[in-house]
Amino acid sequence: NSLPRVAILGATSHIAKGLIAQFLQTQSARLVLFGRSAERIRAFLKSANCAGPAEIMQGYDEFDSGNYDVIINCVGAGSPRKLGSDRSIWFTLTEEFDNLVLHYLRRKNPAALYINFSSGAIYGENQGRPFREEDPLSLPVNGLVPADYYTVARLNAEAKHRSMSGLRIVDLRIFAYFSRYAECSLGY
Repeated sequence: NSLPRVAILGATSHIAKGLIAQFLQTQSARLVLFGRSAERIRAFLKSANCAGPAEIMQGYDEFDSGNYDVIINCVGAGSPRKLGSDRSIWFTLTEEFDNLVLHYLRRKNPAALYINFSSGAIYGENQGRPFREEDPLSLPVNGLVPADYYTVARLNAEAKHRSMSGLRIVDLRIFAYFSRYAECSLGY
């Protein structure tokens, strides 16, 4: 089959759902969908009336044994309500899944394209205007607050990716995204 094999991590996330629906509608890829709950992935596919070449994986244990042309990382810590007061998850979850993909790229398929989604929140607090590419990040190093943790976790991931210039990695920052798949009750 000449279609690219695309692994999507975090297949039940808001952005992943839009990608999955588009890929399946256009039949432009063979999808391998990873998430914590295969049942939730199946329920989404059914509710969105999505049909097409997709494998649904339960958990991430089999990720390293697959063969992928593209890996899209949509894993996130979840909604603000799910996070509660434990903001350390931004660090641990980002590292865990990023390292899973980087291990795969280094050991198995350095030619695969890795697309890592994150939020425009990496810039920190909005200054009342759209961010520009040349805008600097300014953090009070000795006075970090919980609102800064996501910024630091994402900046670390992006810096790590840039240091791996031999790999094909794209960090894609999403500044605003809303679709029919948004769960409005999650507290965003």
